[in-house]
Amino acid sequence: MVDLWLTWSDTVREAMVQHGVIPPERVRVAGAPRFDFYTGPLRAATTPRESFVRKHGLVPGRPNLCWATNFVLARHIRTNTLDFLIQDFRDLGISQLPVYSDPVPLAKRDVEVRLETLAILKKLCRRFHRVNFIIKPHPHEEIGDYEVFVSGCRAEGLDNVALVTEEYIWDVLNAVDIHIHRLCTTGVEAWLMGVPSINFHTASYGAWTLDVKGPAREALGGDDLVTDEDSLVERIEFYLGGGRVNAEKLACQKNYVQRWFYRADGLSSLRCAEQIATLLQTSHASLKFRLSLLGPRAIARMLINRTLGRPLEAPIRSRTKYQNGVPVDFLGQRDKSVQQSDVALWTAKIRAALARAEKRPEIHA
Repeated sequence: MVDLWLTWSDTVREAMVQHGVIPPERVRVAGAPRFDFYTGPLRAATTPRESFVRKHGLVPGRPNLCWATNFVLARHIRTNTLDFLIQDFRDLGISQLPVYSDPVPLAKRDVEVRLETLAILKKLCRRFHRVNFIIKPHPHEEIGDYEVFVSGCRAEGLDNVALVTEEYIWDVLNAVDIHIHRLCTTGVEAWLMGVPSINFHTASYGAWTLDVKGPAREALGGDDLVTDEDSLVERIEFYLGGGRVNAEKLACQKNYVQRWFYRADGLSSLRCAEQIATLLQTSHASLKFRLSLLGPRAIARMLINRTLGRPLEAPIRSRTKYQNGVPVDFLGQRDKSVQQSDVALWTAKIRAALARAEKRPEIHA
């Protein structure tokens, strides 16, 4: 039984309570901790724009445009794992939903639409040759098509496109002037960064349709929705020319964030920590652990993994594959396991950001 469930919003909490998933007193609202990097003191922990541009070989001084993709089923075509996809949908119960009853056509359509999208992006790179284009694939996408695309651009002499796969999205958005996506949460994150968000939707299939009710559809009110190349060009030119997001969209953004994410005030992590601390202080349970409870092989594995900076429970003989030096699973998905080096890096960044916030002089009205 779960003792504490922290949700992103009152909307989600009410749904969980209504369905009787967890007793009401155990469901608390804290907001989305990852959004703390977009507002408040932790924004200072993001990578500076100039450093990001240099790191990815882009031309300094140009406007930057991010294109976030989410063709996550396409990998099953590229990696020949359709059997896995079909069985996975069955195991998860997803195939019971009419829209997901047969995932194979959806995977094929993902490949087609991705290639169509890249063809449009190539035209944009040529047309806006003094704008840096950043391709940010979803972590669950295999990136072969994108690597071929970037290589083709380089062969044509285009120096304004980069494939960014390992950066956190907040570091990407902190460096860009325009964000393009397809019914993606990154659009909301762009709002929080003050970046214009263009929702580019060229094909409806499966869940990728504007008719499906839910958070993705509700977010359209805060975006610029475009459905063809000409409209996309017009919106890009508008924002490159100094255009601003209008008041109606800004109001929609504010209401949406409040409905689905409680507050974007940079304090969600603190609220989570306080709730967890309160639970631990009031709980009578105690954790008892002794090395003597483990066998010699388990102890040896922990010591080796600690030395290597890996998760303590990781198998010594790992079958992990690598793609450009990055660990992936057999489907080509990025390994998201957090290592001690990651903890140390972000602890240092966060502490530095908080220290700068404490030194900042207060401004009194």
